[in-house]
Amino acid sequence: MPARTVFQSLVTFRVQWVSQITKAFAFRFPLAYRRNTVITLEFLQEQLHARPFVPFVLVLSSGDRYNIKTADHADLPPADEETGERNPWFIVYNQRGIPRYLALENIAALEHSGGSNGA
Repeated sequence: MPARTVFQSLVTFRVQWVSQITKAFAFRFPLAYRRNTVITLEFLQEQLHARPFVPFVLVLSSGDRYNIKTADHADLPPADEETGERNPWFIVYNQRGIPRYLALENIAALEHSGGSNGA
């Protein structure tokens, strides 16, 4: 078998395999912004200020889930006054109003489909 045909077969197999993995992951998070989407402070701010507000769940890379039922259940820290840089975390509040600081790099997905309350 020529090397070019073997290479094409391997590429085709890999594309089909990645497609199957993607479908399996999509089944687990049906209405989610997945790992291949970078979750930024700007994106989270858009979610908080959406009218009407749509509740969402933040899924961390550890598997922990934080249910944001209203815009009052989350907050963005202000930018640093001296440098103007945004802090790389997002604040969520549990039912008793206790804040949890989530590093952006740990947020793996955002779901609009509801879920368990980790906050």
